[in-house]
Amino acid sequence: VEDLNQALTKLPIYVKELQNWFVRLNKEYKRFALPQNVRDVVDEALYRGEEVLRQFLLRLATFLLSFFSQVLFFFLVPVLAFYFSKDMVNLKEVVFTWSKRLFGEEREVIGEVIAVVTGYLRAQALSSLLVGLLLTIGLLLLRVDLAILIGVLAGVFNIIPYFGPVLGAVPAVLLAAQTSLWRAAYVILLFFIVNQLESMVIIPRLIGGRVGLHPLLVIFIILIGGELFGFSGIVFAVPVGAVLQVIIKYYWKKVLIGQK
Repeated sequence: VEDLNQALTKLPIYVKELQNWFVRLNKEYKRFALPQNVRDVVDEALYRGEEVLRQFLLRLATFLLSFFSQVLFFFLVPVLAFYFSKDMVNLKEVVFTWSKRLFGEEREVIGEVIAVVTGYLRAQALSSLLVGLLLTIGLLLLRVDLAILIGVLAGVFNIIPYFGPVLGAVPAVLLAAQTSLWRAAYVILLFFIVNQLESMVIIPRLIGGRVGLHPLLVIFIILIGGELFGFSGIVFAVPVGAVLQVIIKYYWKKVLIGQK
């Protein structure tokens, strides 16, 4: 909360420093004898880049206010995932007993759905926690402003496959660039290392084949979810897609057996 207040208070300062950084960059490149057509392209790129980053900072502030007003929801997700996984056996027994009366043999697919959802939630919550913790420690060591806030945000964004790490890295790199381009480069390296660690070690060990969706299908599902339902669609696209896959496979198998 303290970091959030600091971020909102310093936002005009960050925007001003960002503008000054673009002014310095503009002066530096003009020292080189570049053709006029190249200068025109660079000037246009700098202008557009400054405007895009300024709008990003303003929208980030709006998002932070919205995010922390709903922070209880995000903290409930890992808690619910923990208790779901802890009581998995009892939950299955209750659901199987209930579903046997209503759906008969369809209770098999219900059990698979429960296993996929709880497994995904548990693995994703733990993965996001580890990523957020590693990034927070790294940003603190690099002395980046608002390190704890950015680490928490990066952990939350991490629940969005593929796109989450980029969303988490942008504010960290921008803040680091205010003091030093070398520090910004180290921040990029930090996010790259943590992302590779997650991809090669954390995700395979935690999630593995629990979801069973092809990477290209995951991207496609995320894009559709975001287009239809916004941020919530992006977050829940993968587990919903995995559940639909289980149901489709189950009934497709029944159709094939019926034909035989």
